[in-house]
Amino acid sequence: MRSPARLSVLLLALPLLVALVGCAHYQLGTAAKPKFATLYVAPVTSDTLLPQSRALLTTQLRDAFVRDGRVALADTADTAEAVLRVNLTG
Repeated sequence: MRSPARLSVLLLALPLLVALVGCAHYQLGTAAKPKFATLYVAPVTSDTLLPQSRALLTTQLRDAFVRDGRVALADTADTAEAVLRVNLTG
């Protein structure tokens, strides 16, 4: 007959084991490599009444891609493999 102490240890260890198995392949963020190596971030356009948001958002988008490091930013659309265009509406 099993002792109550062994049974309680088993019951406590089982959820931990299930949690570890479930998280075995989890990755924080995205590890996928984009299909392009260079990106041009076009200046943001806006149909809203907040014209100052265009420059701010353009800068934040460029900074985010620089921090990410998976693509290099191009200076012109002609030299880039991909172009990101954003238009704010509202």
